[in-house]
Amino acid sequence: MDTRRAPEPAEAHPARPASPRDSDPRAFREPRPSPALIHSLRRLNRGLVLPHLARVAEIDLPRADGTRLAAALGPGQAAFLAPNHPDFLGDWLLDKEIADRFSPLMAHWAAFDVVNAHPLARWFWSRNNVLSTGSGSAGLDHAVRWALLGHGVLLHPEGTVAWHGERVGPLLPGIAGLAWEACRRSATAGGRTRVWIAPLLYRHRFAGDATAGLTRELALIERRLAFPSGASLVLEARFATLLARALERERAGLEGTEARRPIAAAETGFFPEVQALGQAVRARLERRYGTVEGEFPRALHRLRRAIRLRAAEDPQGARRDRERLDAWAMWQGFAAADYDTPTLSQEQIAECLKRLRSTLLRGGPGDALHNLLPRPVARRVAHVRVAEPIAVDEGFDPGADANAAQARLLTELGERMQRTLDALGAEIEPLVARWRRPNPLWTGEARRE
Repeated sequence: MDTRRAPEPAEAHPARPASPRDSDPRAFREPRPSPALIHSLRRLNRGLVLPHLARVAEIDLPRADGTRLAAALGPGQAAFLAPNHPDFLGDWLLDKEIADRFSPLMAHWAAFDVVNAHPLARWFWSRNNVLSTGSGSAGLDHAVRWALLGHGVLLHPEGTVAWHGERVGPLLPGIAGLAWEACRRSATAGGRTRVWIAPLLYRHRFAGDATAGLTRELALIERRLAFPSGASLVLEARFATLLARALERERAGLEGTEARRPIAAAETGFFPEVQALGQAVRARLERRYGTVEGEFPRALHRLRRAIRLRAAEDPQGARRDRERLDAWAMWQGFAAADYDTPTLSQEQIAECLKRLRSTLLRGGPGDALHNLLPRPVARRVAHVRVAEPIAVDEGFDPGADANAAQARLLTELGERMQRTLDALGAEIEPLVARWRRPNPLWTGEARRE
């Protein structure tokens, strides 16, 4: 496998004295990557964090896929890597491993509240060449320049994690804009740089039977939510009962009253009730912030922005509305298209539990630590695939409608990512199928009765 390093940056980064900007978490700071720190963290990641914290027992990256990715990096290439985002901690660590193998000084994007959590965090991420999503035009400029140097830039086009292993969610337009700007700058300089968007697909699979770990996770969530124990139920029935009880509690909280009807039978009512709950949450938020146009991802983004703008004048109301918005986003993840199937894999059960836990359990420092560093319930294999990169420069026309061109790029990227993920799913299904469980949420059983 070609694991060549990208060239060193053309100029060094001299030490900089402290300035008032250091105390402002929103002020942009030019990342100052440290090859020595990045190299030392490679050993830590491979020897400790990946295998023990993220419980990755093996990384499956075929030679052909590695060669395909390596060809898009290095001198004369500007690559924007686009991984899917099925897992929170595991994806970060895989990003780091991919960068270490193919371009150690690669730039990365991460959430504003992670990068700017603390002055020490800002220093650490800066030395690892990580940009904050709040970096604005200065951050975009750094990313494009870094890509044109041949190092590559990695960002998750889905934005935040949705805990879906088998589906690529709606993509945000940032990666297409970055690639288009790289083409524009390359054309201005003579057009000698190839510009790529490289789809990168991750799929996590338990290395064996994860029943024991799933049972512990179920018991923890039941206990923390003060639900009756489902210890007498088989795994799949206990899982479905937990979802139904959590949904009923959510609905009661939205209505502001105690639930007066029994929990709906999961096999006949779960998915329609999830959809109805989402509509009710959206309607309540729109009464406070005005109607928002668009489907779920765009509406979520606009409502989140509206809540942030109102936070100063009504902090308690904004906090309450953020919780409602997070709950809406969580329940949107329980879509019939993903889970209304005859069986569920253990991986699907696990991702649903992580989605529940990360949203509903936020009671103290332990919850905050788990949500930052969520540990899987059992050892896993990380399957990594690289789809054929999109040659952005081949279709670049400086006189074209940039918005329309970038929309086409984003559509093509989403299709390549999903096709590759589907093919990967079919490839590993014989290994997954052994541990599948009957699905009590499947409405097909109800239709046959």
